[in-house]
Amino acid sequence: MANLPGVKEYTIQWYITRFSDARDRAISFCQPISEPLFIQRPAEDRWSIAECYSHLNEFGEIYLENIRDGLATAPTSSVENEERPFPPRLLWKGVIKLFAPPYRLKMKTVKPFSPASKARLKKQPVLDRFVHLQDAFIDELTTAWVNSVDLNKIKVSNPLLKFVRMTLSESFAVAEVHQRRHIWQAQQVWKQLT
Repeated sequence: MANLPGVKEYTIQWYITRFSDARDRAISFCQPISEPLFIQRPAEDRWSIAECYSHLNEFGEIYLENIRDGLATAPTSSVENEERPFPPRLLWKGVIKLFAPPYRLKMKTVKPFSPASKARLKKQPVLDRFVHLQDAFIDELTTAWVNSVDLNKIKVSNPLLKFVRMTLSESFAVAEVHQRRHIWQAQQVWKQLT
């Protein structure tokens, strides 16, 4: 997805637009796909579309919990923040660039982020959970905007590496780019299967 015209990158509005777009694209992409095709792997060592979205649900919910914890402790501010960008620091810009699709580097998924078992992967529940997750990210961003939270002042632990600290903006940025990565992957799976 290209930069949005008229919306500065890493502003609250930019994040809201990204999560809204992910929700809408998931609905339009997944709804027409048959249940068998949704759960079919293109190869034994590759994920199905269902597994891509299930992984996003697992990953996103863990990141969302971290974000909620950070926002719960965030002081309100008098700083206007809707149009203010909250750019990630250099390390996290590198992570974002590494995750962005189309990607060449494959990464092994760690246990807490693994997709649900094939028996539990039904299209509508997986899609509903993903849509709900996007709405939850948007709700948290709206709360941050209403309370004029500085997304770069509040830091939380990385969900996987607890000793690594990241700002709320970096948390939203990693969740967002990670979604783009696996939505792109799901689209590649669909192309291979059709």
